Amino acid sequence: CAGAQAATTNANIELTLTIPKLCTINSPTKSLAVPTNGSAVSANFTVTCNTNYSLNTSTANYTSKANYLVFGDKKVETNIVTKDKAGKQIAVADTTQYNGGSVDSFTMSVNTKQAVSAIQTAGIYKDTYKVLVTY
Repeated sequence: CAGAQAATTNANIELTLTIPKLCTINSPTKSLAVPTNGSAVSANFTVTCNTNYSLNTSTANYTSKANYLVFGDKKVETNIVTKDKAGKQIAVADTTQYNGGSVDSFTMSVNTKQAVSAIQTAGIYKDTYKVLVTY
């Protein structure tokens, strides 16, 4: 068969890759001893997300815009400040939006509102700082 055309056919196969949304929090510091003299101590943590996310911080003993270290029914008021890598302050119980797609660094610092007085009841006063990431 001189001059015969070869027959052809084709097919397309679509290729897809689904990457699920993912966020992780890395906090190397598990405990902080708050000084009694009112000076601050701090801890760093990072949030790594591959999508937009919101960050909310809170404490176990947060009430009416105040934070407390608690021992039984005794309380010592604290200042807790969280700042992102740009220096933006995030108030306790506020939610802040971030774009993700990077490793975002944060620093939390805490101090007693004033030096602990000599008449403050002795004991181990506690609170828990909490970080919630929603994505």
